[in-house]
Amino acid sequence: MLWLFQSDFLTIVFLRYFIECLAPGKPRIESSICISKLNSIIVRWASPLRSAVSSYDVEYRVSSESDWSVMCVQSAVTQCQITDLEFDQHYAIRLRALNKAGYGPYTDEFTLSTMPEPPPVPILLKDVCSVDQNSIHLVWDQPPSHSAVDSYIIDYSMESSEDAWTTVRGIEDKDYLLSSLEWDATYHIRVRSVNRAGVSEVSSILTVQTWPMVPEPPIIQSEHSIGESNRFQLQWVCDPESSRVDQFVIEYRASNQGEEWKAIDAQHAQCFILRDLAFDTDYIARVRAINKSGSSDYSESVDFTTGSPPIKFALDSQTSHVNLRLSNNNLTAQYDRPGAKNRMPADDAFIGAAFNVLGNYKFVFNSTILV
Repeated sequence: MLWLFQSDFLTIVFLRYFIECLAPGKPRIESSICISKLNSIIVRWASPLRSAVSSYDVEYRVSSESDWSVMCVQSAVTQCQITDLEFDQHYAIRLRALNKAGYGPYTDEFTLSTMPEPPPVPILLKDVCSVDQNSIHLVWDQPPSHSAVDSYIIDYSMESSEDAWTTVRGIEDKDYLLSSLEWDATYHIRVRSVNRAGVSEVSSILTVQTWPMVPEPPIIQSEHSIGESNRFQLQWVCDPESSRVDQFVIEYRASNQGEEWKAIDAQHAQCFILRDLAFDTDYIARVRAINKSGSSDYSESVDFTTGSPPIKFALDSQTSHVNLRLSNNNLTAQYDRPGAKNRMPADDAFIGAAFNVLGNYKFVFNSTILV
């Protein structure tokens, strides 16, 4: 029995010595679990079978170059992390084992790429971004960087629900149109960039307000729309469901003369007096509301007739006495009584004394209507 035990022991010692006298076999790279992290690569491998190993040489180079760099790894470790590599670069990797007998054969070359630099934070160009009705056109740029950007992410939320961000992913250009938003609402918007290294920090936040909806047509208040002489007061209200109005425009024309519509800016007023209209004339008027998004339809038209004019007389200087001096559109007369030292005024009060003889002078009235 002792002889058998000594025989087995000697066999083991011999085999161990024999193995140590042989160069190590080829390690096997575990490519499925080798990974890259930004500008570093983690390499994992399996030890060669039936080989004594004292250490490993892990060699790497940029795929397009020929010079290898070497990292020595102790035999008890079957992985290493190669650091300080170039971003977004392809690397060729190989390794071999070493023992007292020398180096074993290289593994087959294995290629792995480092990540690009972390993506830069986009810069929202606030002066270029614009609003059109319920759409927002966003434009951004990125600072100078060696890092490539694969796509962009837009996050936006309404001011009334800041925690509820809506996300749009996979944007390839540096501009985007957010459409079909809520009308007359305030939005907060931010942008992030994406590449294989991950997602950047968020950009500065842009706060912008969409336009109100096109307003509803105004409603004419007929009971408060009245005329007097050659003036007409037009009054209206807005539909309670209508959006914000920036101005009102009144249009009017004579009903039976085929005239073009005349427009008047009533600004924010909801009551306006049309002045200097023609007497005894039928008119038609309407109102529309305007804001940034456009113009409403016209209100229902309102018809009205101006009143008759007051009768005014003008003194006829051609048939009056030569001493009569007319002024103020013939409404003021100056005349001399025989022997009077001062000239006496004959003003509008004398106009009412039509067909009367005043002193030795007769006033002749022209019944032409002054409009």
